[in-house]
Amino acid sequence: MTILSCSVMLFLICGAPTISFRVLKPSFLNIPEHINSIGVIDRSVQIKSKVLEGGLTAEIPGSDKIASQFALDGLINVVRNADRLNVIRTSRVFTRNTAPETFPEPLEWAEIARLCLEFKVDAIIALEIFDSDYIIPTKMTRVTVGFRFYDNKKKEIFDQKQFTHQLVWEGRVNTLEGAINLIIDKENAIKDVSFDAGMIYGRRISPSYYTIEREYYRRAKKDLNLAEGARMMEANNWDAAIDALQRAMESNKMKVKGRAAHNLAIVYEILGDYPQAKIWAQDAWGRYANKDSRHYSYILEQRIREDQILLEQQR
Repeated sequence: MTILSCSVMLFLICGAPTISFRVLKPSFLNIPEHINSIGVIDRSVQIKSKVLEGGLTAEIPGSDKIASQFALDGLINVVRNADRLNVIRTSRVFTRNTAPETFPEPLEWAEIARLCLEFKVDAIIALEIFDSDYIIPTKMTRVTVGFRFYDNKKKEIFDQKQFTHQLVWEGRVNTLEGAINLIIDKENAIKDVSFDAGMIYGRRISPSYYTIEREYYRRAKKDLNLAEGARMMEANNWDAAIDALQRAMESNKMKVKGRAAHNLAIVYEILGDYPQAKIWAQDAWGRYANKDSRHYSYILEQRIREDQILLEQQR
């Protein structure tokens, strides 16, 4: 598949040099073909909001109402980047009076149909659970979210998912004053964790981009062709990298051939030619005993399967 960007980042300070690149991976769920556009609504607003919970956790007044919008931002960000679905952020906010971490009764299908007609979409995704905590004194920020995906055409709930996402900040606090200050200072942390939670659900329903890192070789036995190929990889000049690395394969040294084959596998993976990448990874280990390539061909086999699923999802 085409990569969003062939630009790479190189990390040469600690250990082996690493090249990283972005790839589009399939979603966990296959969206029905008749759904091409979705509207997003917030149904998580509590009629009565809590401020303190047993002294062990605390919530900033009104913070959930604000932070829930960041969860929707994360969801929308993932879906829009994949270009599979047209997503519309509606202005609709619904209140609820059930327990914070319990799904309310589903919306009536007449309401779903009305929303779909108004916003010209095929389905509605509703954020129906949102609860955030900042836990003292562990400095853990935690959000619990629940999404429902309403399929208007089939009049069925295509997906319903509830999960908790959390992040622990460094250090501890030992006084109430310090804890209160941290609650105020870390309001942005709740927003960040909320955004991440929205992205997690977005990846469940939409293809999304991930950053992959691979260790590569810069030299072996002072082979000039291998070194040139590595430099061309660092310069994002893939044709020149392939040419130099293939010349390195003419060496009579097994170590040079193994490392050159491994680098060629990485180049072809970056270019999206996974079958060719797999061949080079298999040669690097099977023919030239490059131990770092031993499991790489299995990783590439998984990439091939993912690519086939992705093709189906993007039709």
